[in-house]
Amino acid sequence: MVAAFFPAMKVTTKKGDNGNTTLFGGRKVPKDHPLIELLGLMDEVQSVLGLVKTRINMGSPFIKELQKELYAIMADVAGAKKTNPKELDRWLRKLEREEERLLEESKIGNKFVIPGDSEAEAWCQFARSRVRTCERRLIGAARTNPDLSRFIPYLNRLSDYFFILGRSLLV
Repeated sequence: MVAAFFPAMKVTTKKGDNGNTTLFGGRKVPKDHPLIELLGLMDEVQSVLGLVKTRINMGSPFIKELQKELYAIMADVAGAKKTNPKELDRWLRKLEREEERLLEESKIGNKFVIPGDSEAEAWCQFARSRVRTCERRLIGAARTNPDLSRFIPYLNRLSDYFFILGRSLLV
């Protein structure tokens, strides 16, 4: 029960009613700022990953790990500087190992697909496409904040993972 952990948490603060929001460190930006747009897309991916988790059993613990990693990256995008390079490298290697495992087990190849052969597969392909959108926005944000470019490979692997996972569900 969430209330037991946050009994006095207030959700409505009215601080954003003027169209601005605050990043880590106190920097205020408009809610249509490119970083806020990127964070919103990443938040959307979080929700889609939740939907994927509800549709498959085999990947739920792994997908929950991915969600935690994505939240850490979101904190970095917002200015928290939480993810160290070694940790990010470990996440990348883990994603690559899981992709290799799925490819080996299912022998699916890398052909393009028309999503919708199963509901779970379609959700995986939707997750892939939303991650790709985040990746494009991250590339744009990295033009003005080069430190963010270190997360591009992670989002690239994440989209690959959902492509492979979706395909593996059809075998």
